[in-house]
Amino acid sequence: MSGKVNTSPPVFAAWIAGQIALSVAVGLATTRGPRALLGAVVLAVALALPWLAPPDVGLRFWLALISVLSCLIFVELARERRTSSPLVRVWMALTPSDVRLAARVPPRLDGFGMASGLGYALVSAGGAWLVFAVAPGLDGASRWLVRWGAGLVFGYALFEAAVHAIRVSYRALGVELPRMHDAPVLSRTVSELWSRRWNQTVHVWLRRHCFAPLARRRHPVLGVAWAFVVSAAIHAWLAFVALDLEMTAWMGGFFLVQGAAVLAERALGVARWPGWLARAWTWAVMLCSAPLFVEPFLRFTGA
Repeated sequence: MSGKVNTSPPVFAAWIAGQIALSVAVGLATTRGPRALLGAVVLAVALALPWLAPPDVGLRFWLALISVLSCLIFVELARERRTSSPLVRVWMALTPSDVRLAARVPPRLDGFGMASGLGYALVSAGGAWLVFAVAPGLDGASRWLVRWGAGLVFGYALFEAAVHAIRVSYRALGVELPRMHDAPVLSRTVSELWSRRWNQTVHVWLRRHCFAPLARRRHPVLGVAWAFVVSAAIHAWLAFVALDLEMTAWMGGFFLVQGAAVLAERALGVARWPGWLARAWTWAVMLCSAPLFVEPFLRFTGA
């Protein structure tokens, strides 16, 4: 896909609104038992919608992302032991967090969270400036070093800013959402990064539906591998819909490399290494593999 087609803001918004409506319909239609079939039909429509949209990379990325979240919600609702209320199912479709674990709290403005989110937004803007304004003017290896290095900062800080914005907004309304991030840059091992610190919403889903079933059958290593394979497939789908086969391979390959690193560090006993050495291992793995994720991500943004 060339990505040169740019839809007008009203058309873009209309497509996104339609996909969100389908996500809500998936939530309403899916419960445990035979009724899950109706949710599956709606989900199939949601998965097909990005292919019907104009060949605009940004538009197709967002449509694919919402459809992937719909998939996660469908599996979660179809397998939950106790059927959630329709209101909760709709809420799940509209919030990238497991709202079943949300808690009522006194409404307040989280000043620290607001400041942190603003700080991350500024860092992200700086990274974006380097990607869009500086890197194109460079030649050779320096261009790719700046593009991928700044792109990593841009993407990481952007995600952190978004997470803070969501938590602060809900906190102001008197709702405490489950923590999604916990200072990923402080991870001592690759396993710690993915299991405890980065995007806990997706981690819990992968653990519940991919790792746990195999671990209960005494195949924990296979469970870890399967969780990363599914994660790779989920992320590769975004690139497949919005970009091309090369970027699909890059995106999926990033998560397969992460799975291999997690299994390798279990065999090597990295968790028992001195702290500085374990962190050096973690940073080396992440920085060396980062371009596999960063390049597709930047193309999603039009860079």
